[in-house]
Amino acid sequence: MDIINRCNMRCFMCPYSEIARSDQPAQTMDPAVFEKIADQVFQYAYHLALSCAYEPLLHPRIEEILAAASRHEVPEWGMVTNGTLLNEQIAEAMIRHRMTVVSISVDGAKPETYRSIRGTDAFDKVLANARALQEMKRRAGSDLPYLFTNFVLMRRNVDEVVPFLEICRDLAVTDVTFVHVMPRSRENTESLINTPELYEKVYHEAKRLIDDLHPMRVLLPAPFTASELEMVDRTDRERRLQQTRSDDLRDAGSRTSSLRVDAAGDDIYCASPWMMLFIAPNGDLHPCSHRQNDPPLGNLATTPFEQIWNGSAYRELRRRLYYHDLEGRCLTCEAETPNSEPMVRRPIRLF
Repeated sequence: MDIINRCNMRCFMCPYSEIARSDQPAQTMDPAVFEKIADQVFQYAYHLALSCAYEPLLHPRIEEILAAASRHEVPEWGMVTNGTLLNEQIAEAMIRHRMTVVSISVDGAKPETYRSIRGTDAFDKVLANARALQEMKRRAGSDLPYLFTNFVLMRRNVDEVVPFLEICRDLAVTDVTFVHVMPRSRENTESLINTPELYEKVYHEAKRLIDDLHPMRVLLPAPFTASELEMVDRTDRERRLQQTRSDDLRDAGSRTSSLRVDAAGDDIYCASPWMMLFIAPNGDLHPCSHRQNDPPLGNLATTPFEQIWNGSAYRELRRRLYYHDLEGRCLTCEAETPNSEPMVRRPIRLF
């Protein structure tokens, strides 16, 4: 979920850079609305993220949000943040309320690289804030929140993977996650899909260090396979074809459908409308964050959760995904959702 729809950065690869230039109205979730949603939804949750696309620490009442979240005992809960606003008061609240994870996005090991990606000279400040959090945890005798870091892999920072891992080791980071910049497309000049040999070289250099970093967990994508490269080319062709079809059929009110398959011929499976959901700051409910700009399937500030979850819109979306009758954003979505992780703790009727 997002508790606010604003960010204090303009990272060039982030959709918010475009959203910030639009006329999207500002939204901040009232703690009372958060409590209402929590009472209905959190009993089913295994994992709760207080941020998906925006900067949660901009919320003016973030400490109230943390206190409310802690009362519902979700097994894993936390947030992704750029870390620039992680001051002593907020860090103390995270520790006091036993937040599970705070994940800081950095995307570089040098100030100049960080600046080129995130548009600000905050690299040293973010690392200082992370160190201060770790020291406060030590003084409080707390292992929570675990400190995670995120790194978006791209052409301009791939040479800094190993130095970044060394920084994370010095910070006693628990988990480091690397992900490829989106879209993975030949048309994206920052995508390492265009330089697979370079990424494979960096991967093996990092792998030698990773073996010595235990117990720090590192999630680093494996080198691209021939089938993955073939799938990217196929997806690029499909995306261009679908755009042409959509342009041709829009005036007639038609839609396009297709079954996306990977290069080996297996179905690409999305479990989002069965296993997860995305909640906007105003309470709008979407099946995932990738569809947050589409009309919501309901609003949790005004409609009970189970009524939306088991309602006709959700049922129709599940039917389309189950039978591969795709439309809209689902046609070209690059996201992959886990189909085995226990995202729902207590069974509720899905159909």
